[in-house]
Amino acid sequence: RSKIAGTVVVRFTVGPQGELISREIATSSGSKILDDAAVASIERSAPFPAMPDDASDGPLVVSVPFKFSVR
Repeated sequence: RSKIAGTVVVRFTVGPQGELISREIATSSGSKILDDAAVASIERSAPFPAMPDDASDGPLVVSVPFKFSVR
């Protein structure tokens, strides 16, 4: 188990068909291990469901915080 703790904010862009267009660390935890784990979880989650027909035709930009803590 890791004793590293911190919060990473990942900003990513999803296309209308659910494709992952881009991802970046918006706010680093200060730990490359945690930052990489947060980005990897977004990459493993892709592709996402397609957007509903009544949603915008453009891409959706989302920012998600990942909080890693020691238990």
